[in-house]
Amino acid sequence: MTDHPSNDKDPFYVGYLTAPRRFAVFSMILIPVLVGVGILSAGIIGSSHRDPGTGIWDLSQPIELVGWADMAPYPVLRVQTMDDGLLPTYETVFVVSEGKIGAGDRIGPLAGREVKATGFLIERDGMRMLELVGGMDAVQEMVDVRGQPPELPPTPETASLGTYTLKGQIIDSKCYLGVMKPGEGKPHKSCATLCIIGGIPPMFMTQNAEGERMVYLVTDPDGSSAVKQGMTEYIADWIEVTGEIETQGDVAVFKINRETIRRL
Repeated sequence: MTDHPSNDKDPFYVGYLTAPRRFAVFSMILIPVLVGVGILSAGIIGSSHRDPGTGIWDLSQPIELVGWADMAPYPVLRVQTMDDGLLPTYETVFVVSEGKIGAGDRIGPLAGREVKATGFLIERDGMRMLELVGGMDAVQEMVDVRGQPPELPPTPETASLGTYTLKGQIIDSKCYLGVMKPGEGKPHKSCATLCIIGGIPPMFMTQNAEGERMVYLVTDPDGSSAVKQGMTEYIADWIEVTGEIETQGDVAVFKINRETIRRL
């Protein structure tokens, strides 16, 4: 059989022969259309995703923080800083263990004492968290070599801002602050539930009238841990809930009443 170039009457297109004119014209129209549809689809899908946030989980090297261990009611360090007037102030740094586990077993026994903690830094929007590394020695009590009596731990000033009914969702602080992106919403429900049950401090995410995202630490009305039966089923769901908002030093706390939770 002798090879010959294809023509417009050929019913099939053979790759190593000249393409029929109709096929060539059709391809010249179809390919740009498909490319345009692909770009448009990618834009729509991308714009529909939730904002992954600006959280940072720095695993490059562990850092050391010195501060006062506290359980109020979740494990934290009160780390001393200086304001513009060189007066001592205290930053609250949340403390967790590796994985979906809190750090109550390591911070609790040293509550009220000055300690040095080693771990990886997690931070977002001015809030910081330390993920402890190693074993129990990741948190060590500071020893005053001068033989001076121990200083008293700082007591955060508290102020009630009133009772509010807010719409938003309960999230786990570790993932939201930077470990997962995004660390919120239905796709993150199972992970957030395991984290909060495991001792990671829960937070409540909402928006103000200007559309700005706001986050509060969540407790029961009496200020105790909110990780109890009856609340965990609402994690990562859009809800409406009533409670008191209180500032505790540099932390805003939402003392929710579980009886008022309403799924939206």
